[in-house]
Amino acid sequence: RASLLVVTFIYFTRIIVLLLGATLSFESVWIKNVLDEFASLGFYAASGYLFRPQERNPYIPLDTSELDPDTAQDEELETLQSESTNNLP
Repeated sequence: RASLLVVTFIYFTRIIVLLLGATLSFESVWIKNVLDEFASLGFYAASGYLFRPQERNPYIPLDTSELDPDTAQDEELETLQSESTNNLP
């Protein structure tokens, strides 16, 4: 989905907007810039929505031990305890 978004953005801003700008009269050239800016805004909003933080994000896997602070603290305590018992004579 992300690659389709990028390809659509590139084709729209590089081809469609330029073709439209070539056919517009001198007084309406500003429409080309407006379309380009709205395309950029839409692209950034869509990519932000696509890569938003979520629990099961396929693009950015999260470490589950960091999500539950109680579990992370228990694991750290066990690690410290095992290290301290290994160092005893």
